[in-house]
Amino acid sequence: MAEIHLARLGDLSGLQTLVVVKRVLPHLARDPAFVALFLEEARVAASLDHPNVVRTIEVGRATDEYFMALELVQGESLATIVKELARTGRTFD
Repeated sequence: MAEIHLARLGDLSGLQTLVVVKRVLPHLARDPAFVALFLEEARVAASLDHPNVVRTIEVGRATDEYFMALELVQGESLATIVKELARTGRTFD
């Protein structure tokens, strides 16, 4: 549905922030219904303000490509953590 890229935000060397850019796949960007769903997801994500939720930095469109720029959270993915818990027979507290 989308591609995820690591990107730098900012023009000045040394004053750049790493962000995640979620970009709608080109063939889906031509589907108005999918674009509407993506923009609704972006609207909801941008309305959330909580320390445990990734911050939405920007939502936009470049030519015919829609994207969201999101705060980068360093660490293991949830999938990696769940696999490790399953492997060791543990569960989340």
